[in-house]
Amino acid sequence: MKKYIIYIYLGMLPVSVQAQGIRIMPGTTFKQSGPVAYIVMADNASFENNEAIVSGGLILKAIGNGNTEIKGSAALNVAGLHVSKTTGQTVLQKNISIDSFVDFSGGLLDLNTHQIMLGATANLQNESEVSRITGSLGGSVEITQNLNAPLAANPGNIGIAITSGANMGTTTIRRSHKIVSTPFGGTNIERTFDILPATNTSLAAQLRAFYFDAEANGLDENKYDFYRTDDGGSTWQNIGSSGRDAAQNFVNISNVASMSRFTLSTSDNKLSTGNIAIPHIRFTLLQNPVQQNLYIGIISPAQAQCNMHIYDVQGKELVAQQLVVSAGDKRYTIDVSTLPSGNYMVNITGIEGRIWKTQFVKL
Repeated sequence: MKKYIIYIYLGMLPVSVQAQGIRIMPGTTFKQSGPVAYIVMADNASFENNEAIVSGGLILKAIGNGNTEIKGSAALNVAGLHVSKTTGQTVLQKNISIDSFVDFSGGLLDLNTHQIMLGATANLQNESEVSRITGSLGGSVEITQNLNAPLAANPGNIGIAITSGANMGTTTIRRSHKIVSTPFGGTNIERTFDILPATNTSLAAQLRAFYFDAEANGLDENKYDFYRTDDGGSTWQNIGSSGRDAAQNFVNISNVASMSRFTLSTSDNKLSTGNIAIPHIRFTLLQNPVQQNLYIGIISPAQAQCNMHIYDVQGKELVAQQLVVSAGDKRYTIDVSTLPSGNYMVNITGIEGRIWKTQFVKL
């Protein structure tokens, strides 16, 4: 088989590509000479590699008007990516690994169901309201670092700062932008974080999630709370917040015992889906965070008996109470005034043996 070799000897000088762009076909050897080389894709030009490229010095730059695509059937690992479009987007048609940086100065970078894998020391630079990562169809940007008692650590500048006195070990953090929706009309902002540490117990962590106004999805940022799922997104629980700043675009949550998948939504949103876990009886947490009393709304077609338990973050049972549920739409009050401030889980078991559960914050 004849092999074609592309040599880039330009060092710091760019190769500027217009029209169709660069296509590297199977069997081609891509060889870079010099510490750094740029490939500049102007207007609708694309970069396509169908033979694997692993280069610690190659930097792709998308400029001009129209959409630029990064595509091809083979692996692509480069030093950096500049997103600098005047109009149009940079669209991923494949996964890409980036060792050093993704820099934004114009236009959106659409994940388009694909992944950006950042190297351990790589970061996102200069994201803004008008130039940032998006991904309404899915996809993610992720980084893996070792977090030993992190103090406001924001690996890769990915958008969530973590503080914990624990050694979390090797931790993968993944950010995505596909909107969550539930049968009840609940939704979230266009940003979700997965945090996956090697050690995931007794973390007593504080999280600060950042966002852009353009990701609000019509929700009132003055009401943002953290929502959490521990089953891959099937059910969500409002776990409250310990502070928010609508001007600087962040929300805090304290005393998080373990990591999972998190997003932001409003305190009165119907994103929480735990209220249908027990057939025929519907439960809703009416207020979160709480102070003196826990208020639970219960809609039941007939009188029923349920058992309610409250646990702390270590799984210790603190409150046990039997609820005699009347037919209709009722509000039930549970006194939690003696509980210390923190995060708790309330479980209610119905006569069918099914469990409804959700988390709440005691102020």
